[in-house]
Amino acid sequence: MLLQRRTAPPFEGLWELPGGKVLPGEPPADAALREASEELGIRGTAVRLLVVHEHRYPGGPWVRLHVFEVEAAEPRVTADRAWVRPADAATWDVLEGTRPILAALARDTAQKA
Repeated sequence: MLLQRRTAPPFEGLWELPGGKVLPGEPPADAALREASEELGIRGTAVRLLVVHEHRYPGGPWVRLHVFEVEAAEPRVTADRAWVRPADAATWDVLEGTRPILAALARDTAQKA
């Protein structure tokens, strides 16, 4: 699932994977479940780490992204959310740091097929 950012430029309107900051002392897997609840309105029951990616935005922050698969009931769907297969996400206007993650997920999905 991709979410469309509503923040101010330069990232406004770009698409990204759901998630957010890990709180102090919070394990990344717990953060994934918390963010799934906060951003998607779902209660996750299990997580599986898919990939960790580090990225520095030009003139901006350095981020470490932990990407988890969250097993859960179907989330709410709204205009600023979209279910997108990783292989199809290359055509979407996503945040720069999200592109390598989507490419890795697309490769993983293709290898499993």
